[in-house]
Amino acid sequence: MNIPKKWILKQHNSRIVDDISQGLNVSVTLATVLVNRGIKSIKEANMFMNVSFYDLANPFLMTDMSKAVARVRQAVEKKEKILIYGDRDLDGVSSVTVVYSTLKMLGDEPLWYIPSNEGYGMHKNVIDKYIQQGVKLIITVDCGITNSNEITYAKSLGAEVIVTDHHEPPKILPQDAVAVVDPKRKDSKYPFCELSGCSVALKFCEGLMMSYDKYYDKEIVVFDIETSGLHPVFDDITEIGALKIKNFVVQESFQLQVEKGSSENAVKKLLEFIEKSTVVTHNAEFNIGFIRQFTKKYLGKDFENEVIDTLVLSRDYFPFESYGLGSVTGNLGLEQIHSKKALEDALLTCKVFERLERIRNNRLKYFLQDNMDVACIATISDMMPLISENRIIVKEGIGSLKKTKRIGLKLLIEQYSKSEDLNTKTISFNIIPLLNACGRLGRAELAVELLIAEDVQKAEKILDQIIKLNEERKELQSENIDIFIDLLRKQCSIEKDKLFFVTGSGMEHGVTGIVASQIVRQYHRPTMLLISEGTEAVGTGRSIEGFNIYSAIEKCADLLVKFGGHSQAVGFTVMTDKIPEFKKRMLEMAENEINKEMMEQKIEIDSELNLSKIKIELVNELNELEPFGIENPYPVFLINNVKVEEHSQVGAGYNHLRLKMQENGNNIYAIGWNLGEMSSTVLNLSKFIDVVVQVEINRWQNKENVQLQILDMKPVL
Repeated sequence: MNIPKKWILKQHNSRIVDDISQGLNVSVTLATVLVNRGIKSIKEANMFMNVSFYDLANPFLMTDMSKAVARVRQAVEKKEKILIYGDRDLDGVSSVTVVYSTLKMLGDEPLWYIPSNEGYGMHKNVIDKYIQQGVKLIITVDCGITNSNEITYAKSLGAEVIVTDHHEPPKILPQDAVAVVDPKRKDSKYPFCELSGCSVALKFCEGLMMSYDKYYDKEIVVFDIETSGLHPVFDDITEIGALKIKNFVVQESFQLQVEKGSSENAVKKLLEFIEKSTVVTHNAEFNIGFIRQFTKKYLGKDFENEVIDTLVLSRDYFPFESYGLGSVTGNLGLEQIHSKKALEDALLTCKVFERLERIRNNRLKYFLQDNMDVACIATISDMMPLISENRIIVKEGIGSLKKTKRIGLKLLIEQYSKSEDLNTKTISFNIIPLLNACGRLGRAELAVELLIAEDVQKAEKILDQIIKLNEERKELQSENIDIFIDLLRKQCSIEKDKLFFVTGSGMEHGVTGIVASQIVRQYHRPTMLLISEGTEAVGTGRSIEGFNIYSAIEKCADLLVKFGGHSQAVGFTVMTDKIPEFKKRMLEMAENEINKEMMEQKIEIDSELNLSKIKIELVNELNELEPFGIENPYPVFLINNVKVEEHSQVGAGYNHLRLKMQENGNNIYAIGWNLGEMSSTVLNLSKFIDVVVQVEINRWQNKENVQLQILDMKPVL
């Protein structure tokens, strides 16, 4: 059944579109799509299309990162037993893989565990098992943020816990954890909070790798001065700005406007702020020249602190035309805020210093690139928004996947997807379902074993097992969707209910999340599916835009054994005797918070397009906007009043629709997946249609042709 959809043609600023089109020498169509993504200038468009690996933020901006890194360093050095505790979905599997590989590289032999039938999060019986094996430190990945009781329990038995997670934190964080690393913490300074669990784990590992660099935990002062002239003997300092940093994170700032005749007092205060720290400045010959002159003049001593000059560093690395602070900033791809204000320039110098150190640090660069492959897969799998850092991680990660060093992952790609064809779509359809099948059927350890395999023959055997599991997953998914749809029709009012709440029993777990997502796509209603066994029921929820399902179940926390998730997806456990009240509250919240407009299925359209404009060159140009996904969807176009020359229903069950369309002598083929019934409901009414499409390249027998993928269509009457 195809529910009617509301078409929304996005409005855009034509002047900005023209500026971007001309400024970047791209088509008006591409420029229109960029503006529809919120791009407002040529500079923003250029940054969106040319993401930089070096724009990833400093991991030490995450609260508790320093504590987490220090504790793991201690454990590695003392040879303490470490357990990595993950989650069974692909995000959790990837997180375990990254942390395990990193600790192995540092000479440790960590243990790892992923729940199978126990459900999401930490469990006391698992903690017991590993503490008996001598574990002293537990690192959670993609879980742990809601496990205060279990963390306290582990501590009581002599094991400390570090939490790395990306789910919504509860109001009270785990008090007995050594560190809680989660970008969604309210006190986090990290600039982007929508990372996958694996990306948080990777940031933690990045911090761990940075701890072996020469500037780790070293107090450094970055400063700049403004002066009345160019000569330290005859001129005065008029303004001082300084920042005390550790791990490139600002700890303290110092700013002083220097009145005429008060230079002595100003220099004394600056030196008190600097103490014995290493000093970083841009153009040390000038800035330090003044400081040395004034230190000698007023204090009668030499300024002997170690000095790092970012101007000299810039010359060592790059052949820039100019090495002024503003020019270096621009050449390094940093936002230019050169202001002739000392504190602002000190901050800019700090950013330049950090960027130059990242560029210099090849060991860290190669480490990140080697792990971007699984972080990329996890980000796509967990349906994270592909903007900001996620855009960098996925774009860089696709490059890493094409040359991955992971034996098992390489085998999987070779068998199911050509490396040159890798993009978010092929990864979503060809790679992710196989790896996710393991966790769905209680064998998540197989996915980890494949990703960490160091032997080809072993990897091949594991991959064979995973392929068989995926076939079982497909069968189970088909069975469960039929059962849940039948239960939905009995337990819910499809016409009236604003949220579907369905309870079943006697079913296998593992694919409930997929089934819930499928129901949401079909009916566009938030959906909660529960499978009850004895006194407990384990459930999952998926939502629609505008209804925060995590916030909703959080208000029912008193009824739940445990829960976790984020705004669009949740998992939970509830006692069966609490289900009626739980259902009542959820339906009431949905009734109050979901309006008619939210329940309408919408298709947002980027632009109108004529068939004559649709060429392979346009498709290739649009693909420059990859990676596509949440918040950066593949461009959607409207073709009006086009003639259908031929149409047929194709595929198993004739569920799909194939068209040949014609406009002013231009012919093009189109495919509509699961739109077969429109052959009678739309095409019997008129030979002319308005059609909403995406453009793609169909590769067949070494030939490339443009093909349209139909999303919806209406007859022109």
